[in-house]
Amino acid sequence: MNIKKIRYSIGILLIGITIWFLSTQPEVLISLRQIAWYDLLGLILLSMLIILILGVQFKYLILIFGLNLPLREWLGLTAVNTMCNYYLPARGGLIVRGAYLKRQYNFPFSRYTSLVIVSQLLMLGVAATLGIIFIVNSLDIFAKNTLSLLGLFSSVLIITLFLYIIMPILAKQSARFDKLKPFLQQFMEGLESWRQYRFAPVYFSLLMAILILLWGLRLYLCFTALGEPVNFGQIMIIQTFISLSFVISITPGNLGIKEGITAFSANLLGISPTTALLASLIDRAAALLVVFSIGLVFSHILIRELKS
Repeated sequence: MNIKKIRYSIGILLIGITIWFLSTQPEVLISLRQIAWYDLLGLILLSMLIILILGVQFKYLILIFGLNLPLREWLGLTAVNTMCNYYLPARGGLIVRGAYLKRQYNFPFSRYTSLVIVSQLLMLGVAATLGIIFIVNSLDIFAKNTLSLLGLFSSVLIITLFLYIIMPILAKQSARFDKLKPFLQQFMEGLESWRQYRFAPVYFSLLMAILILLWGLRLYLCFTALGEPVNFGQIMIIQTFISLSFVISITPGNLGIKEGITAFSANLLGISPTTALLASLIDRAAALLVVFSIGLVFSHILIRELKS
């Protein structure tokens, strides 16, 4: 089979999978009927901005290894990666993006993996830090549920910092940890690459914080579109909780997990879990409209870019 037929086959397959996926999730798109058109427009524009910032973050991440991608690739790969995350479990879109870089630029998959490992730990640290900030500023610090949430986010932050400290120590003793040796080597390779660019962790963390704030704003708009009187700080606590689950996503698109966390954490904060679940569905639906629209367009563009 020649490369042209392969390209067409991949394109048709992606369209088919998209149609199948949407047909299995009718309640997600039906949820959009609950809000006004101008609210939906705002959610769509915000979702487009989120994809753009995710792309910028990826552009600077990959630049650490000296790979300067053009706009159609850093934005396109981000859109396709996000779209494929809805099809594949365990954030499978990352594998698709890594495979493209390997084929187009002979970029070693191990180096790409090392970059992802370090960036995921940074994401945990940023999400936990934001969670602590919003808890302290938005809730009664001495309330039982507040102390539980504060303990959770503080534990995640401490564990993240501990891993950054202990990983290099374990790497030096990797002979004693045969099963962990590949992971430790990848982590150290990624860490050394980050250290070569002193401000890279700062830029990444700043962009990650902006993304979490935008995700939180989108979820907040979903609540307000339903007429639910909520505090932005409370929604940000929910969103940081959700962001922690991104790192260990085990279902396609974090499906079910995100909604469960939203309803559970909303209940802890005194918000109706039923309304929270509907707001979460609307949030997912708005994201899907943008991700699949942009993802399919860039899939076609990037498939044409594939080397024969």
